[in-house]
Amino acid sequence: MNERVIHEMRKREMSIDYPKLWFSLYHHVNVHNKPMRFDDRYRFLLPLYKSLPTNLAMEKAVQCGATELFVVSALEEAARGLRILYVQPNFDLRNKFVKDRLDRLLRSVPYYYYLLTHALGGTTMSTGMKHFGKGLLNFVGSNTPGEFISYPADSLYIDEVDQCDVKNLELAPDRLDASDYKYDRQIGNPSIENWGIDAAYQESSQGEWIIKCDK
Repeated sequence: MNERVIHEMRKREMSIDYPKLWFSLYHHVNVHNKPMRFDDRYRFLLPLYKSLPTNLAMEKAVQCGATELFVVSALEEAARGLRILYVQPNFDLRNKFVKDRLDRLLRSVPYYYYLLTHALGGTTMSTGMKHFGKGLLNFVGSNTPGEFISYPADSLYIDEVDQCDVKNLELAPDRLDASDYKYDRQIGNPSIENWGIDAAYQESSQGEWIIKCDK
C-alpha cells in the first residue's frame, strides 16, 4: 500500500472521527488566508478541535484562536444539518464579522463554496442567514432582541460575552428547547469578576488548559 493511499485513508478516518479537525486541516484558512496549524501558540486548541464540549464557557485572551474555532465548528455542524445561532455583541459587529470572516471563506474555499451553492435549502447570501450544506447559519447581534425570536436552533455560539447585551442573551438558550443537540457554547475576554463570561465559567467545571513550555 503506497503512501498516498495511506494518507487518503487517514484523511477519511479523520473526517469521521474528528470532523472539526478535518475541516480545519484540509479546508479552512485563517484570517490571513493561510492553512490552519496547531503548533506553537495554538497547540492548546487541538483537543478542542478533536472534541468540543457540548456546553462550554471559555475565558480567553485576545487573538488566541478561539473565534476561529467557533467559526470552524459552526460550519462543520451546519454542513451536517444543524441549525446554528451565532451571536455577536451588536448588529454592526455582526455585519463586519460576517463580511470579513465568513463571506470571504465561503467564496474562497472550494469545499465551503460547494456546500453553500449546493445547500439543501437553496443558495442565500444575506448577511445574517445562510443555508450551508444540510443546515442553516444565522448570525445575529445581541442588541436586537427580535433576532432571538422564532428561530429554533441546535447549536448556540456566543462570541465576546462581556460585550453583549446581557438581558437579551437570557433569551438565547430558549432557542435550543426543541433541539436534540442543545449545544451551548460561549467565549469571551473576562472584564469583571463573577459577571459575564466569568460568571458562566464559575458555574462550569472550571477546567484549565495548561501547556508545558519548551525548555
